[in-house]
Amino acid sequence: MVKRNLPSGAFEKSIGHSDRFIKTQIIQSAIKLMRKAPSRRLECDAVGCYHRILPPVDESANLDYLVDIKAKHLYELLLVGKKAQLMTISAFSKLCKCFKTQSRTKLELLFKRIVPSGNMSLENFFTALQQLAETVLGTDYESTVDQAL
Repeated sequence: MVKRNLPSGAFEKSIGHSDRFIKTQIIQSAIKLMRKAPSRRLECDAVGCYHRILPPVDESANLDYLVDIKAKHLYELLLVGKKAQLMTISAFSKLCKCFKTQSRTKLELLFKRIVPSGNMSLENFFTALQQLAETVLGTDYESTVDQAL
């Protein structure tokens, strides 16, 4: 911010040239990044002035983080076409297409157990996925996942 005295004694504030240039670059890069499909955003190492600060997707050191990102993406896919940020029971029951071993009724019962009334938040969705994994893979699902990796 540049301050300048006016002849009337008042101050005029204006954005400096370098500050304006940097802010323009940031906004242009943000628009480019957000125009990409959500699945393609994860693959990008750099877009304009934005650079990935986490290790690449193929690195297994950040597996927990990547699982959370993919679970959040699944949550958003199930909410497609809805302006609400909370998941309904009908949207959650669409998971039976992903988990062929689980019936729609079992998924609806799981939903009701986690969220007795109302809609499911993202945090509750993570809990539901964990319980679903325990059901599908057995109680010792973490060791099963570790062996698979």
